[in-house]
Amino acid sequence: MRTILGAIPLLSGEILLDGISIQKMSPRQRAQSIAWVPQAQDGIFAFSVLDMVLMGLAPAMGAFAVPGKREQVIATEQLDKMGISHLAARRWNTLSGGERQLALIARALVQQPRLLLLDEPASSLDFGHQIQLLDTLTQLKSGGMTMLMSTHHPLHANAIADSVIRIETDGHVSQGLPTEQLTTDKLATLYRVSADQIHHHLSAIKH
Repeated sequence: MRTILGAIPLLSGEILLDGISIQKMSPRQRAQSIAWVPQAQDGIFAFSVLDMVLMGLAPAMGAFAVPGKREQVIATEQLDKMGISHLAARRWNTLSGGERQLALIARALVQQPRLLLLDEPASSLDFGHQIQLLDTLTQLKSGGMTMLMSTHHPLHANAIADSVIRIETDGHVSQGLPTEQLTTDKLATLYRVSADQIHHHLSAIKH
């Protein structure tokens, strides 16, 4: 993901977005096309939640533009989609980890990106918000948005992914359909537990 964002150099080949090499994009073009949702960190900023989400519009507005009513409506709509519009006036440094995570996702979505990158987006969320997140990502996927998400939870990948990249502890990488990559035997090897344990706890995963 960091290579896509331009933080780590590409060792070989190229990465294409809609047939265009991202290495040939300017930083502004990349920011307008790709949105990044990091894992929520401890809040040290005193900005309001609405202000933090509005920052997601900076690539489209320009560095010195001031958000107006239209931008505030767009940001509020995304907060509402994430179920946290009631937090719009709250200070960032007063939020829980789960609340910050949902706000970071809302900030990414206001960009209307062509590619959405998510680094373990459900790691700080309770079960209800995890379901809400998966439903939101499924809707975005149905609307044509491309997403790349890292997760340690196979059920999350099984719920929304068209293709799964599985990274073994020895660094071996394999890619394929969820039904091919998320079998009980492969998950048992990956997580170093028995296939019976996997099947018992994740009954939705097929043999």
